[in-house]
This record gives sequence, C-alpha cells and structure tokens, in this order.
Amino acid sequence: MGMQSSGGAYGAESVIPFASKNAAPDNADQLDRAGQTILQLLHKAAGVAEANSKHALDMAQKLSQCAGRPATSSRCKSDAMT
Repeated sequence: MGMQSSGGAYGAESVIPFASKNAAPDNADQLDRAGQTILQLLHKAAGVAEANSKHALDMAQKLSQCAGRPATSSRCKSDAMT
C-alpha cells in the first residue's frame, strides 16, 4: 500500500488547508476568544463536578453512619433527607 500520486485516497483534492497564510488578525482574535470561552466552560464544569462529588461523598458518609440503625432513628431519617 504505497501512496497514490494520481488522486487516490490521499490526493490533493482531499486536503483541506487549516488556515490561509494571509488570515486576518481578526480571525486569530476570534479563535483566541473561542478558546478562552471553552476553557472557562471547562473550569465551570469542573467546579460543578467537584461540588457533586463532595455532595455524594457527604451523603455516602451519612448513610454509612446509619447502617445498622433502625430507619426510624431521628438522626438517620433527617440526614437522609438532606
């Protein structure tokens, strides 16, 4: 399987240039802004995921403290509701 020189699977017509060499500076600014927005959204998502993880850990700890206690125990009943 060698490279085909006459328009095969990797022919010149299937190559799409990433960016033109004469791209306007506005395009670079727009790309930078898009990248910053993506990073901000990822940071926000990481914060939400961390909060969810902490909440799940807290609930697991509360539930493990109630293991073996009657379900009607006032402390276990109120802890499970939060």
